[in-house]
Amino acid sequence: MQQQNRNFFYEVKLDEQHRIEHVFWANARSHATYEHFGDVMSFDTTYLTNRYDMPFASFVGVNHHGQSLLLGCAILSCEEESYFLWLFDCWIRCIGDKPSIGILTDQCKAMRNAIKKSLPMTQHRWCIWHILKKISEKLGAYKQSNEISADMRYIVWESRSKKAFESCWTNFINRFSLHDNNWLAGLYEECDKWVPIFLSNNFWASMSSTQRSESIQRESYAVILFQSFGLERVKKFLNKYILDRWKKTLKRKHNSIKCSHDPCRLEPVKKCYDEICKQFYNIAEVAVASEELTETVHRIIDSV
Repeated sequence: MQQQNRNFFYEVKLDEQHRIEHVFWANARSHATYEHFGDVMSFDTTYLTNRYDMPFASFVGVNHHGQSLLLGCAILSCEEESYFLWLFDCWIRCIGDKPSIGILTDQCKAMRNAIKKSLPMTQHRWCIWHILKKISEKLGAYKQSNEISADMRYIVWESRSKKAFESCWTNFINRFSLHDNNWLAGLYEECDKWVPIFLSNNFWASMSSTQRSESIQRESYAVILFQSFGLERVKKFLNKYILDRWKKTLKRKHNSIKCSHDPCRLEPVKKCYDEICKQFYNIAEVAVASEELTETVHRIIDSV
């Protein structure tokens, strides 16, 4: 792949017997997409679902249409902290000096420790879907399990301030005598990693879960906006406040990069783009040998 496009990034780790232990890769389009939509990403592993019984990990972002974008993926031997450290170090080398603002994962302790060490400037958020899904498992044995579940969900989603959440949570614990429940105690101690009100001051691209199911809500909000203010007023609002990089009409670099390496399927524009890139790579290899050649190449490019 790298022979056809040098922006295809990959790393492989072998064990002592020279067998593949971990693999990470990100194609050229994923790499270019990250430049535009890499502010927030979801990281998840699908455990033991392939023929080799190895976890498959994926870095997923979201674009301005609420669509999922595959930014990179990996196959690991297992889910241990050292392996996640290797993977996140590969990720850093792939994206360069532009780490994401935030990352969403499940509550895996090994994953959490690795993110803290490798991505210290990235805010870590837990997937709320995974947490609320465990309510029946962790609290189902209580007599008032249905009321407990309903109250907990209401407090999590409807609290309008941090103080309101803390007050309601204390009343919730007292009402159902849940003081000895270690799962709830642990969640409360880490509430700043999953409760929406504690994360509302940060940009999350409407993501609160690794499952991502908010696209229907965004479509509903758009309909309400147009019906309430009218088409012309909404257009003025969009032109004033929407960033250029979110506009559909903007020509983006990643749209010109091929994701198929089958010559018969390449569009003419993408084929020309790829051929030009290959020529630039060859020129760059020669030009970097001296400052004079580098300056000459810059002058020629600037004159085009």
